Amino acid sequence: GTEVEPLDTHPGTEVPMLPALRVLLTNDDGVDSEGLDAIATALLERNDVELTIVAPAMDTSGSAHSVTDPAPDTATETTTASGHAALAVDGLPADAVNFALTNVFSNGAPDLVISGNNDGMNVGPVALFSGTVGAARTAAARGIPAIALSTGVYLDFEPDFASSLNVFLDFFDRNATTISGDTDLPAQVWSINVPSCGDTGEIQGVVETEMSSAALSTVDIEAMDCSSNLSDFEDDVSAFASGYATITIVP
Repeated sequence: GTEVEPLDTHPGTEVPMLPALRVLLTNDDGVDSEGLDAIATALLERNDVELTIVAPAMDTSGSAHSVTDPAPDTATETTTASGHAALAVDGLPADAVNFALTNVFSNGAPDLVISGNNDGMNVGPVALFSGTVGAARTAAARGIPAIALSTGVYLDFEPDFASSLNVFLDFFDRNATTISGDTDLPAQVWSINVPSCGDTGEIQGVVETEMSSAALSTVDIEAMDCSSNLSDFEDDVSAFASGYATITIVP
């Protein structure tokens, strides 16, 4: 109920524009994947983001933060699924991030790395094997905060990249500038997982919680309940299984 006055309350006073956030976008499903293209399309429409896309040439899911030896030292100019300019690295997600930081951003690191949108959830301990999260962890190890975005699959439903993108963009708008500008903290990885509910209900909400350390076998993700009315969860696995999008900081 609080009225927020516009910044420019004095006629003739110009409000300074903040410089565009320099963002590296990557993934583990490959440079031509639908999920990466959806993020690219959304961010390229904005004037507050300067986007660079460097991703693996092929699907390299499940590669965690492994690297190729020797590391790839070249990349191929290509485009995403809908035609956005990108660089394809013949290697793993971590290779793509390392290549970009060493060669593309040689005159200054990006403010933020985004990895995704992954076709498949990465909650609980699965996240540590994920190439999507691995790319983000590679960035954080080099001092750059990162966001990993994954979209869960359920039964035979297609991944709901549209709903997942909305959750991501809301988080991005509320947090990206703060995350990228907080130099007092070690670089961290935020992992966002959004369920695909199909015709079984709707995403129940967004929960900021801890990443589960329990084996996934203790929770049946395939029984995900998008009509749940639960609101109290121990961790990301239990929240996700109840139809909630989850946001966790990867340990």
